[in-house]
Amino acid sequence: MDWRPRTRKLTMGLDRIDLDDRTYLVPCYDDLQPLTQSIRTVGIINPPVVQERPDRRFQPVLGRRRLKAASQARIDSVEVKALALDVPESEAYALAFWDNVAQRPLDKAATAYVVMRLLQLFPRDVAARQFFPALGIPAMGPKIDRLQAIGSLEKNVLERLALGRINEKTAALLALMKPEERQRLVKLAQDLGLNVNKTEEALTALFDVSAHTGREIEALLDEEQARRILENRELPVPEKAAQFRALLQEWKFPEIAEREAEFRRRFSSLADRSHVSIRPSPGFENERCSIQVDVDSWEQAEKILVLVKREL
Repeated sequence: MDWRPRTRKLTMGLDRIDLDDRTYLVPCYDDLQPLTQSIRTVGIINPPVVQERPDRRFQPVLGRRRLKAASQARIDSVEVKALALDVPESEAYALAFWDNVAQRPLDKAATAYVVMRLLQLFPRDVAARQFFPALGIPAMGPKIDRLQAIGSLEKNVLERLALGRINEKTAALLALMKPEERQRLVKLAQDLGLNVNKTEEALTALFDVSAHTGREIEALLDEEQARRILENRELPVPEKAAQFRALLQEWKFPEIAEREAEFRRRFSSLADRSHVSIRPSPGFENERCSIQVDVDSWEQAEKILVLVKREL
């Protein structure tokens, strides 16, 4: 695509450019500070491309980060190339797409957002044929719909995906939820200090319990049991997270939770627990358990085993 004959060079104040306009956005979540420092030192070498809007302000097409960095560097005016007004949105977005993919690999969040925008601007078969191969996305299959759903997520959720704080599976699950639900869950995971895997585990459990019981996720979080844990300011964050995750597993697998509670009650009745370690079968799939006795002699071991047998 040769866009150069359809541009004109201008020098304009940054206040005439709407840096929050997302029409031609291809997201990048890298730190802007190095670019800001570079522009502060040597200026913008390659002029950004903008396009005028009906309100007479301009929107970034290429070089959005350069423009933002220039703003942070407190540069008042910049040289730009203004794209002709008659260039349609789909053509200008294709320009932004190819410029970006030629310079850097897109992370998962950026890929999802771009897929969503391409499907808004082009027929599915055109997007699949002309653009998706450059992203390594198969032309057919469920991955396209999955990425499209993820791409519609709010900016802060996509940023967490880009930074590796949630994985693609969690992002896809969040896309199935109401905006207020996912914002609350994102904040909850952050407040509890959950890593990527524990965030996936917690959100999956909440989603499954909600689907099974027919109750809204927010209603589950407002349950007295959950509030007692989450609103306890005296509880250290790691312990709060552990208790909350345990509660979710109890809700998701009530039968196993009941068996575990019974097992703990029986174990707590032992007179001398310091020498005994008792582990149930995985998932309490049967009545078997393993008993480890830590003693200095066979005589002590026999006494403890007699005690264990009598009390359990």
